[in-house]
Amino acid sequence: NPVAPCRAYMERLRKFGNDVQLVEYAGAHHVFDWPLLKTPITLPEAQVTRRCRMRELIDGTIINIRTGQVFDYSDSCVEYAPTLAYNEEAHRKAQRAVAEFLATNLAPE
Repeated sequence: NPVAPCRAYMERLRKFGNDVQLVEYAGAHHVFDWPLLKTPITLPEAQVTRRCRMRELIDGTIINIRTGQVFDYSDSCVEYAPTLAYNEEAHRKAQRAVAEFLATNLAPE
């Protein structure tokens, strides 16, 4: 499940008292909000780090938490070939959610 690492990350953030929310859109792929991408495409050489757990050190170095080594795109957690596709319903819901968030959190008093 591609969103599973995001769920785990949200739980870790919540444990530390962060006010975070994860919104999932069923059937949505990368670039789900690009109306010109009506036909799904897969990019065989594109890399995705969604399964990688990383940590940034104070000096800016990114560490692969699983290996304890400096992160590298050759690490085994890196996946290839993400699918990109427009999803009209998810796009509409995301636009509505962003508008509601902005109206609630950034409205002038």
